[in-house]
Amino acid sequence: MVKKLSLPVVITIFCVIIFLGLMAAVLTKEKKLVQLGKVEKVKKEEIKRTDYTQVARRTLDWIDKQRNEQGWYILERGCDHETKTCDVVWDNKEGNKDGLIATWARLNFFEQHGDPKDLEIVKRDIDLFYDKYKDDNLKDSLWLCKTSYEMAQSKHLDQARKDKLKELCLRKEITTIFDVKTLEKQKMSAAKNGLSGGMDFYYYFLVFHDIYSVFGNMSDNYFKYKFTGDLSYFGVDKGNLLETVNANDNLNISMSNRCILGMGVLDMYKFSKSKNNLDYAIDVYEKVSKDDQVVFDPFCGLLLKNIYEVTNDKKYLEVMEKNNRILVENYQKYDLGSFFVSPNTYPKRDVFMNGLFVEIIR
Repeated sequence: MVKKLSLPVVITIFCVIIFLGLMAAVLTKEKKLVQLGKVEKVKKEEIKRTDYTQVARRTLDWIDKQRNEQGWYILERGCDHETKTCDVVWDNKEGNKDGLIATWARLNFFEQHGDPKDLEIVKRDIDLFYDKYKDDNLKDSLWLCKTSYEMAQSKHLDQARKDKLKELCLRKEITTIFDVKTLEKQKMSAAKNGLSGGMDFYYYFLVFHDIYSVFGNMSDNYFKYKFTGDLSYFGVDKGNLLETVNANDNLNISMSNRCILGMGVLDMYKFSKSKNNLDYAIDVYEKVSKDDQVVFDPFCGLLLKNIYEVTNDKKYLEVMEKNNRILVENYQKYDLGSFFVSPNTYPKRDVFMNGLFVEIIR
C-alpha cells in the first residue's frame, strides 16, 4: 500500500523541483554568456592593431640617411627594384620644405617608444629647418602649422624650440584664393619646363606628386588659431575650398588632395564637433577608397587613421589593418628600408611621405 504524502511534503518537493529548474536555467544562461564573452574577446583580438614597430624603426633610420650636404632632407630617391638600389637623388636648391613632416612622425614615434636618439634627431631637425627657412614665406610647405603645433605640445621639447615652431607657423603665408583651373595650368606649364628648367619646390610636387599645398591650408589655418587663439584664422576659406572641390569634380582632383582636404575638415571637427565636418571627412575617404591604389596613398591612410581615432568605430580599424598589411608586405618584398609611393610607375621613395607611412603604421 502506497503511503500518501502529506501536504507539506508535497509542497516541499514541488519547491525543490522549481528551484532546480531555475538553477538549471541560470547556469545555462551563464554558460551562454561566457561563450558570448569568449566570442566577443576573439573578435576584439582579431582586429587588434598589429605591431609594426620594427618596420617603423627601420624606416626612420632610412629617413635620417636621406640628407644633403647642408644636413637637411633631400626630396626623394629613385630606385631600381630589380637591383634593390636607390642611387638616384632628387633634390633642388630650395630643399625639402615638407621635411618637417618626417620630424613630426619621428617625435610621435619617440613619444610612444622613448628612444633618446630620436629626440636628439628631432631637436636637430627643428634647428636645421628654422635656420634654413626662417626668412621664407613657406607658403608651399604642406601642414607646416599642423605639424609645428602638435610637436610644440611635447613635454620633451624645450621652450626655445617650441618658440621656433610657432614662429615658423606664423610666418607661413596662406593663400585664400583657390582656383583649380589655374593650378592645373601651372602644373602643365611646370611639366613642360622640367627639372632642368629650374623647377621650384612647389611645381615639383605639382608635377611629380600632383599635390597642391593649398589643400592643406584648412588644417594650417586651424593650427594658427590654436597657436594664437585668434579666431580670424579659424575656418578661413573653408567654404571656398569645399565649394570649389564639390563643383569641379570633373577636374580630376587627385586622391591625395581630396584626403588632404578631408584631414583639414576633420581637424576643424576636433574644434567644432560639427557632425557635418565629420560626415564630410568620412565621405571623402569612402569615395576614394573605391580606388585600389588608396592603400599606397599616405594622405588617405592618415585620414583613415584619424577617422578611426575620432569615431572609435572598429570597421575603420579593420580597413587600417588590411591596408597596413599590404603596405608592409610590399615593404618587405623589396627590402630597401623604406616605402615607395608610386607602385604602378617609377618607384620613387619620398622622404616626408615615408614619415607619413611611419605615422600610419606605428
